[in-house]
Amino acid sequence: MLAAQPKSEISWAGKLFLIPFFIVHYGMFTFVHGMFVVALFGGGAARLGGFSYHTLLSAVSGAGLTVPVAALVASHGFSFFHNYLAGGEYQRALLPQLMFQPYGRIVVLHLTVLLGGFLVMALGSPVAAIVLLVGLKTAIDLGAHLKERVKLGGRNSGHGSDVGSTIFSPRDP
Repeated sequence: MLAAQPKSEISWAGKLFLIPFFIVHYGMFTFVHGMFVVALFGGGAARLGGFSYHTLLSAVSGAGLTVPVAALVASHGFSFFHNYLAGGEYQRALLPQLMFQPYGRIVVLHLTVLLGGFLVMALGSPVAAIVLLVGLKTAIDLGAHLKERVKLGGRNSGHGSDVGSTIFSPRDP
């Protein structure tokens, strides 16, 4: 958000409000979902010593998720630098678009936590819920990533590229 439309003075004024608001609002959603995930799949926060940065690292390491989390961070980091910064998408992205774009993932998280919780209770094991979460997240992230490349006109997508022309029609927003 901070890099979006750097030449627009009115955008800088909007960033003073939107960035802190987004951090708090979206942060609350993700924190609460994280509490549910730890409570449902990690044995509860009390076992891990409460909620903190150290708790997060311990839970990730203890569950054997260090490599998948590192791969997720690397994938999103590469996309950010390659597409958003180097590809110039930051010059075309609008603040409201950036502000509301991640909220679609909240719906996926809600569904996954609820359906996953029912699966955990019904099957007595978190494995089915984790498979559901990984499958949904991968499918949604891939679709969102490809759609975003077309929408923002990155150098490797859009009209004429294989990805843009075969997956999304030009009428697709």
